[in-house]
Amino acid sequence: MKKVAKKTEGKKSNVGKAVAVGAAAVVAGAAAYALLGPNGKKNRAKVVKAVGVVKKKVAANKDVKAAAATIKKVMTGAKKDAKVIASKTKTAVKKATGSAKKVVKKVVTTTKAVVKKVAKKVPGKK
Repeated sequence: MKKVAKKTEGKKSNVGKAVAVGAAAVVAGAAAYALLGPNGKKNRAKVVKAVGVVKKKVAANKDVKAAAATIKKVMTGAKKDAKVIASKTKTAVKKATGSAKKVVKKVVTTTKAVVKKVAKKVPGKK
C-alpha cells in the first residue's frame, strides 16, 4: 500500500519566502558586481544617466498634473460663467419677448381702432 502524506493544518509553507530571499540575494549580488566590478565605472555612468532620465520624466509628469489641474479649474469656471451668461441671456430674451408682445398688442389694438374709425367714415356703410 501507498502511504499518503497528511497535510498539517495551520502551518504555512516557507518555501516561497525562501525563494524570494534567495532571488533578492542574487539580484543584490549581480547589482553589486555590475556597479563595483571590472566595468563598474561604465555601468555607474549608465545608471546615473538612466536615473536622470527618470527624474526628468517624473518632473514632466508633475508639470502635466499641475497643468491638468489648472485646466480643470479654468473649465469649471468657464462652465459657471456659461451658466451665468445663459441665465442672463434667458432673462433678456424673456424681457425682449415680453416687450415685443406688448408692441404687437399695441399695434393690433391701434390697427383695430384705426379700421373702426375708417369704417365709420366710409359713406354708405354702417
